[in-house]
Amino acid sequence: MIENFEDVQIDGAFIRELVLTTSKNLRMSLLRAPHEESERQVSVLSELQFHEIQSVHCNFDANPWLEIKSHATMSQSEYRKRYLADERGRASGADVRHFQMICDEGEINILAPRFTIVVVEEIPHRGPSEG
Repeated sequence: MIENFEDVQIDGAFIRELVLTTSKNLRMSLLRAPHEESERQVSVLSELQFHEIQSVHCNFDANPWLEIKSHATMSQSEYRKRYLADERGRASGADVRHFQMICDEGEINILAPRFTIVVVEEIPHRGPSEG
């Protein structure tokens, strides 16, 4: 299980679906093409979930695609500081992490204590046809 968000290989992935559920979870279905330097030529379909969401701010244009350019966890962001100031010492506030995904046309900011990612499917990639 990956615990460090920076170790998750989602840069260059396309967000196929983004679902915010009433149980305070956010789920993303991600499709990532094979890396050029990888020997394994497979596209990877993954499911990234953020659990016990405290706050979400999305600002993007998903026309026609929504590609993740970079991602990070920020412990001292203004977004997290504003949230903690509004919480006034609630126990849940101290465990909240700021997850940020910069997309090709916008960004997604999530405050949550934890995330999980699982590979749903590996799809063999066939290169350009020869002939």
